[in-house]
Amino acid sequence: MDRVNIYKANLYHAESAIACYLQACSKQKDDSKVRRYISRILWLLTFDSVDEVLSKCLEQFHTSVHIEKWLEWVPQLLAGLGSKEARVFHAILQTIGRVHPQALYFPIRNVYLTVRGEYQEVMARHKNLVEYNRNLPDGDPMKKDIPDQPPEFARLKPRMSWCNKLLHVLREIHPTMLNALESIIETLHYMKDAWYDEVLQKLYTVIQMCETEAFEIDHRQDVLNVKISQQIYKYITGIMQYLNTVPANSRSRDASKQTTIKQRFEADFDFSNNQGKKLHKVLKTLKCWVKMLDKTQSNNSKNYMEERCSYLSKFCSSSAEVYLIGEFLNPKAHYVKIARFLPKIETIRKHSLTARRLFIRGSNGKVYPYLMVNTSSHVKLARSEERFLQLLRMFNKSLVQRKESCRRNLQWSVPKVVAVAPGSRLIEDNTSNISVLEIYRWYCKNRTPEMEVDAPIAYYYEQLGRMQNEGSVLNRIALNKIYHFIQTNILPHCASRLAKKTYPDPVMFWSFRHQITRQTALDCLVQFALFLSSLKPEHIYITQETGTLSTVHYHIPISKETGEFVHEQHIPFRLTPNMITLMGPISLSGPMVFSMIAAARCLIDPKLGTDAILHAILKDEVQASIKDMTEPRVISMIEDIQSAVNQIMSRLQTAANFDKAESKLPSIISLTTTPENLCRLDPAWYPWL
Repeated sequence: MDRVNIYKANLYHAESAIACYLQACSKQKDDSKVRRYISRILWLLTFDSVDEVLSKCLEQFHTSVHIEKWLEWVPQLLAGLGSKEARVFHAILQTIGRVHPQALYFPIRNVYLTVRGEYQEVMARHKNLVEYNRNLPDGDPMKKDIPDQPPEFARLKPRMSWCNKLLHVLREIHPTMLNALESIIETLHYMKDAWYDEVLQKLYTVIQMCETEAFEIDHRQDVLNVKISQQIYKYITGIMQYLNTVPANSRSRDASKQTTIKQRFEADFDFSNNQGKKLHKVLKTLKCWVKMLDKTQSNNSKNYMEERCSYLSKFCSSSAEVYLIGEFLNPKAHYVKIARFLPKIETIRKHSLTARRLFIRGSNGKVYPYLMVNTSSHVKLARSEERFLQLLRMFNKSLVQRKESCRRNLQWSVPKVVAVAPGSRLIEDNTSNISVLEIYRWYCKNRTPEMEVDAPIAYYYEQLGRMQNEGSVLNRIALNKIYHFIQTNILPHCASRLAKKTYPDPVMFWSFRHQITRQTALDCLVQFALFLSSLKPEHIYITQETGTLSTVHYHIPISKETGEFVHEQHIPFRLTPNMITLMGPISLSGPMVFSMIAAARCLIDPKLGTDAILHAILKDEVQASIKDMTEPRVISMIEDIQSAVNQIMSRLQTAANFDKAESKLPSIISLTTTPENLCRLDPAWYPWL
């Protein structure tokens, strides 16, 4: 690979390497080695020439690799349908589809619909441009020669054609299964959000925008009198317009309720005077509306399958052999099939979104809950999150290979996430999951006297406003005083209180604390190594049955302009006082550090090929944001990815190394836990929780 980097024009070494890797895959029984070889093949194809020398080599020998070995790399194969290696990737995907059609159908359908939507948008825009140019008079300087096809046509049309061919082949070979899968997807789309769910989601989005704007340095010079931005104003106006377009409910009681809400919303957000545009006043009003709509949602939280989805209520194992959603994300010897869908549907608030929870009984008798989530507001971010989860699944298989990580049972908790459409996806759920924010709300509700959830944030900005009115200097010492008051008086250790109440038996409490320490260590390591954006408390879920941590909101923060990692926080990872108290007094210097070292030393092992896996995943991540793959842009992309992988491996090396009994991790942890750094963070991030 180093020779190929130096001599890009001479592809002889790369061609020989691909042939050797494919031959090794056909003979090798160790899955970790096969994973490393395939990831290197996918990366070497980046250097392919116009003559497609490397693609032809892969096309010649790919049949020698067992089809199960390619299942992990379906997202990367689909991403390659728009590149030079599209023909050979199509052949591999077609072979996968013949054996495991469900492993391919959901992702290929999602890619096809995404590309088709982008293609239709591009063609409509080009048609309008042609019409506008045609109507201009001759001699007008604005009139230009416009080509018959837009520049994006050459990129989108072939990829859409390859996807269409794959879907056609799947329908020919497995018509019964695909008809059942299509019926399931169409039925799930009927579980659309009610109008108040949609409004509630929009309110959460604008609240996040307001909190981000309130914390900006430019707006902290006059905290109490700062006005909302034009972007927030347009978003709130858009919510008003949405309420006016919502069709009235057939029931008179609900229709009158809708009318009342529309009138109240317009009255509360009357921006005719300047006082109504104050940022913190708007933020307070938005949170009041969230409380009101939350009550409306809780009153309509349960439905039954017969009322919403007649096909799913009648579905059984004899209808078609359909496997559990996401079963093929992690290849194994036995896959669980769907026996039936249970009749209950719940509406819940999870992952910062309104979701429908449905229950599936598997062929093994177990019940599997899934969340139907609408992700239309952040489609690209959702795909990035799915690539990150794919990376964690591969890391888990590496951790099993080594003694120190295996005996500590170090495994990331990775839920199954499957995009069934560009704007919706199914997420594996656990009914015992509870977010850190829900723990805090439990504490506020059970406190005497009862406390408002937003009390710490309100106190933070009140103190800033008071200091500005008094002419005091806003420095780190003043912020540290505010942080210390909130931590000691408003927010004592609520997480450990709930844990002690949930696990009254000391042995169970010790086991839970031991497990949560190891899970936190893994979470902190991956945040540190991959420069991940630290999560807010509503994104971190603790499974009360097992003590595992899970989230689906991570994404790899690579800048589209520079290709480098973007790290916006003042701290390397999230490790707040409540989590430290929950883990115990000796956890930071003992089990947590040892678990991070064990995992890092496993991942830097060259035999497991972590760098090769990172090359393949990051290539997919960067390519998703590139529209024009010209030769200079490809060379720049290769250099950016190589730089990013070097940074990740360097950080893993830093976490893994220790001199005698000394490690650099305690000093890195101290940067995260020191109040001088935590007090500088956004209060909406809850650094004291």
